[in-house]
Amino acid sequence: MNSILIVSLALLGLGISSYLLKTKLRHERLVCFLGDEDCDAVVKSKYGYLFKIPNELLGVLYYFCMIAGILLAVPFALLQFAAVLALTSSLILVFVQAFVLKKWCEWCLATAFINLLLFFFVI
Repeated sequence: MNSILIVSLALLGLGISSYLLKTKLRHERLVCFLGDEDCDAVVKSKYGYLFKIPNELLGVLYYFCMIAGILLAVPFALLQFAAVLALTSSLILVFVQAFVLKKWCEWCLATAFINLLLFFFVI
C-alpha cells in the first residue's frame, strides 16, 4: 500500500516540478492562484538554483528516482536517505520564502508538502 502512495505522490511531484522547469526554461510566467508575480519572483530568485542547477530539475530527478526506486525494489535505506535530503531542502526553501523573500509560491509549497508526505511514507 505504501508503494502505491509513494509512487502516486512522486508522480504528482514530478508533474509539478516538470511544469515549473518548463516555464523557467521557456521564460514563461507561472500560472498561480495567489498571484503570479510572487510565484515568478520565488522561482526566478537566486534561491531557485543550487550550484546553477534549477531546483525544479533537482525535483524532477528526485521524483523520478523515487518512482524508479519503488518499481525496481531499490533498498529502502536509499529512498529514506533521498527523502531526508528532499525534506531538508524543502524546509530550507520554505524558510527562504517566509523570511528572506517574503513571497510565496504555491507550487513550491505543494512540492514541499509532497516531500513531507513522502518522508513519512518512506520513513
